Amino acid sequence: MKITFISDTHTQHKKIELPGGDILIFSGDFMGSGYRVYEAQSFLKWFSEQPYKYKIFIAGNHDRYCENNPELFEALVDDYVDQNVIYLKDDMIEIEGLKIYGTPWQPYFCDWAFNIPDSDVLTSLYQNIPEDLDILITHCPPYNILDKSHDYRNGEEPLGSKELETVLSELTHRPKIHCFGHIHGDGGNTLTDGVCYINASVCDENYNPINKIVTIDYE
Repeated sequence: MKITFISDTHTQHKKIELPGGDILIFSGDFMGSGYRVYEAQSFLKWFSEQPYKYKIFIAGNHDRYCENNPELFEALVDDYVDQNVIYLKDDMIEIEGLKIYGTPWQPYFCDWAFNIPDSDVLTSLYQNIPEDLDILITHCPPYNILDKSHDYRNGEEPLGSKELETVLSELTHRPKIHCFGHIHGDGGNTLTDGVCYINASVCDENYNPINKIVTIDYE
């Protein structure tokens, strides 16, 4: 099964080309400021037209419209159900035998969307992640996994979620694949302790959509 992972297009989705395949997974941040509904509409139309059988996505911290207007946003998504567009928010779906769970929550940062300032609350939300997943989709990375910005403002300090890493470490069976975005400067993938971690950010730290697209053959 051919699966492509993308994230953090920030309204520049039309500038990227995808190879096509079975499943397309997007890890959030398709909007800019996050307030303009037309940004969501443009993304959904483009996303629905991509050459994949299934198209699955979550929201990110720039996608304020999704958090502020959940019913209106889900109504927009419903227009593309026939094209197998699937929006996950603390939900699991099984597709052709693959168990996939998506959640948008992340640590507080400048009061963006899906920010949780309380560490205990954030931990409780991550504890909804099921055991024995094939694919976990989050917006932010776990702590110290593809989470360094590599710019002068943040240096080389890890920016991922310690709460997420703690919860994942307590699972008996971690997901086989964990994809995310959020930290544009550390795109790519790595295999650690049997888990394939993918930072699928398309935009670099200057919001140019130039990071390499990750596609894998999953068996």
